[in-house]
Amino acid sequence: MFLVTSASSDIAQDLCGLQLLVTLRYYATGTFQSVCGDTVGVDQSTASRAITRGLYCSHDASATLVHVYNT
Repeated sequence: MFLVTSASSDIAQDLCGLQLLVTLRYYATGTFQSVCGDTVGVDQSTASRAITRGLYCSHDASATLVHVYNT
């Protein structure tokens, strides 16, 4: 069983944030995954997983960070 503590929650949020940044960089620049990975110091395969997970993080974050106002 995995016990979620304050420290592990903070680490998970940091990792989600890093994955989201790699994802945004990948889509904004249109570069290869290896270039995005080199920017943050990870291998291409790690960048690929981060981009995939970053999509899920962005979906989760959009629910709390993006507010649409109806006029």
